[in-house]
Amino acid sequence: MDGSWWYGSYGVAEVNAQGADGHGVTVAVIDDGINPQVPMLADADLEVHEPSFCMNEADDAPAAAATTDLFESWHGTNVVAHLVGNGQGYDGQSSVRGISPKARVRFYDDNGYYSPNPDGSYNPGILCGSVNDVDAVAAAVVQAVDDGADIISISQETITVSGDDLSVAFAYAMHEGVIVVHGMSNDGVATLRVNGGVAVQAVGPDLKPATPTARLQDFGHQRVVMAAGGQMLVQGDPTTGDWRSLEIADGSSFATPLVAGMLADVWSVYPDATANQLLQSLIRNTGSEDHELGYDEIFGYGLASVGHMVRAGDPAQYPDQNPLIELRSVDPERSEPSPTAEEIAAGVRPSWAPALAADPSTDPSGKTSGKASGDGSGGTQAGQAPAGAAGWGVGRWVLVGGLGVVGLVLVAGVVTVVVVLTRRGRTVPGPAVPVPGAGVPPQAWPQPQGQPAQGQPAQGQPTPGQPAPGQPAPGQSAPGQPWQSSSWVGDGPVQPGQGVQHGDRP
Repeated sequence: MDGSWWYGSYGVAEVNAQGADGHGVTVAVIDDGINPQVPMLADADLEVHEPSFCMNEADDAPAAAATTDLFESWHGTNVVAHLVGNGQGYDGQSSVRGISPKARVRFYDDNGYYSPNPDGSYNPGILCGSVNDVDAVAAAVVQAVDDGADIISISQETITVSGDDLSVAFAYAMHEGVIVVHGMSNDGVATLRVNGGVAVQAVGPDLKPATPTARLQDFGHQRVVMAAGGQMLVQGDPTTGDWRSLEIADGSSFATPLVAGMLADVWSVYPDATANQLLQSLIRNTGSEDHELGYDEIFGYGLASVGHMVRAGDPAQYPDQNPLIELRSVDPERSEPSPTAEEIAAGVRPSWAPALAADPSTDPSGKTSGKASGDGSGGTQAGQAPAGAAGWGVGRWVLVGGLGVVGLVLVAGVVTVVVVLTRRGRTVPGPAVPVPGAGVPPQAWPQPQGQPAQGQPAQGQPTPGQPAPGQPAPGQSAPGQPWQSSSWVGDGPVQPGQGVQHGDRP
């Protein structure tokens, strides 16, 4: 396994060739630091917000977001690469390729770290958690919305959306027409759950859940879709600090940007669709074959499929309603949804957020650009923040790659709620109105109908219509795998661009 299995299986090259490549869409990535100088990010349309929303423990000075320190930036760098990576590694090696190569990524660092010493102790690190008494994640979310993000991708799965700051920040984002995509916990600890957002879990090359939590039904009704996240190629070795090394890693951290990128790809070919309609397309067009809307406690609405979404056509055919907003918790043991439907409908910009500039347009004057060197050694030049983005005392943007950048120097029981949004073809914001019964999935997935995808199986793959190695036959459960459902039996290989079926090759 080379770690790039998902790229060919999803038919990314074919989908991108159809123009579904993220162009014109801004994805805000909120993570730990980033090394914009790695070769796989050379020429990416990447803007890094400087400094981070964190402080250096040693001197209480604002910490930089862009850094070549692998211990600080390994995670964020590889998350971004799964969006816009070019596949180029060090010394002629291949590396991570992104699913949305022409998307604009704006990066925000809100996560601290402590670098280890050989004796097991830790050096003074980067502290996060508050910026002027505001949660760093909340501050980054609001900044991303103010900066014009269309999609926010967060691979920090253990954040708790219970404080007022985070709840208001996410409500503001969704009211403004920004899609929130976030990862779920890999190890069973408390997981991030944003009401109205896309909760993502990971599958591996065998299309089985790739992490311990992904196999649990305890998080039923929380996950929305599954995506590739197991046995993924990553750049850099966290145990040695060597950026030149290629490794294999697992986790929802990598599945999350892939789903965000799928949405960006579809939005790039259907720019007049609303955020709500994109979400409708996401959950209705999982897998490679058309099917009725259904929900499974392990796989959610199914395996996210960029090919199926593109093939399904303009998302404007679907209701302009967010199908992921819960009016109330469907699980008596869970806390009530946060943010609430009422908070999302109100969409109040947080009172603690800095004032926006009077003119939100961007003026390129006085800004300097810095092109990524692509070898990990070069620096970047900084300019001022775009108008409307300053105010935290951290308002610089660093452009580390450029593709058409102009004017910047520098990413089950679900009840549908109508939330009219204000970005990308929106009308005037309106109240949240329950739609009785809408969006409520059946108790179990229907058995997929139709014939398997055409073509012969690749070496080591199951014959069409037969279960994959280690998977049960239709109607049977695999011993020791309570998550397994007959609806998820493999149906054979999928042709490029077709995406994934409930248990197919994605």
